[in-house]
Amino acid sequence: MRRNVTLAAVVTVAAAAALIGTAGGQAPGSSAAGQVTFLVRATDRPSHNGTNPAVPRDKSRPKISDLLAGNQQLLDPTTRGVIGGSGDFDVVVFNGPPTKKYRGGAIAADNVMLYFGNVADQNFVFLQCVEKDGAPTEACGVSSGTGRFAGARGSAFVDFKHGTEDRKNHTFTFKVVITFI
Repeated sequence: MRRNVTLAAVVTVAAAAALIGTAGGQAPGSSAAGQVTFLVRATDRPSHNGTNPAVPRDKSRPKISDLLAGNQQLLDPTTRGVIGGSGDFDVVVFNGPPTKKYRGGAIAADNVMLYFGNVADQNFVFLQCVEKDGAPTEACGVSSGTGRFAGARGSAFVDFKHGTEDRKNHTFTFKVVITFI
């Protein structure tokens, strides 16, 4: 569970951090400054994420890649109230020799869309990340934004090492810090 939740959550958390209090966001012709910190809560349930194995019908062939999509909640780090959400699409490539059993070492290219407030407000931040399975931290690039985040640029740091897993509710919560440039 943690692998799927972690892959889906990496991009979401980075994007959410940018949305939570970035000096009013970035408007055309201006730029946000400083750092924003938020939490991402990923849920490992069919309605929140899914995978599409490269060879789903032929079990004798090893999987060399997967597609993963998911959505997460963005949380205020102090109150843990919901402040937005995220959606992501990831391409996962398995490193190493082909085997029938997963042995770690996957690398994922994550594309994340974060929204702050309601989706209808169109205040989005877009992130691109490269994730190595099992890494305690992740670095992402802020590639763009819309609405009050139009033209956003910067980087995001995702901290999985200090994340918390709630096995009863099937969630994994971790911290993201976005720095706008």
